[in-house]
Amino acid sequence: MAAPSQCMATLMAGTLTLTLWRRIPAKLQWAIKWLMLPKHLVGAVAVIRNERNELLLFKHSYQQDKPWGLPGGWVNAGESPAQAIVRELKEESGCSVEIIRLLVACESPRRNHLTVVFVCSQPRGQFVASTEVTDFRYLPLADVEGCLEQSQADIFSEIRSALERL
Repeated sequence: MAAPSQCMATLMAGTLTLTLWRRIPAKLQWAIKWLMLPKHLVGAVAVIRNERNELLLFKHSYQQDKPWGLPGGWVNAGESPAQAIVRELKEESGCSVEIIRLLVACESPRRNHLTVVFVCSQPRGQFVASTEVTDFRYLPLADVEGCLEQSQADIFSEIRSALERL
């Protein structure tokens, strides 16, 4: 147990730090927090099921070994994950979707990467290949994990568990 004088010194140091922090302008406080805190990349993924309960996968042109993955992409500055998934599907396939519900948010075990997963409606419109996505297909849930590139495979068990709870 710390001596009473040590406890008092710690308390006074904390009080002094808090007093100084309150005197720093809010914009500077924000900048200090931004510099000091860890950064995370945020992605958004769509889970889209057909009438046979199969999941929609996109074939990504930039993935060589395992090109198939759940539709999605990075969240841009100034947009929400929900806005990002709607934008990504439109950009990559020419199709529109509606968000039905938030399914789960998963943190990648390999890096500071948070993926927000949404259950979305069936795509509306005609699929149009893009520079990023060249094809699509539906697969049974049991067959999906073996097709996914590593970052999605890392979190697929969480996605599958969340789907099973629906």
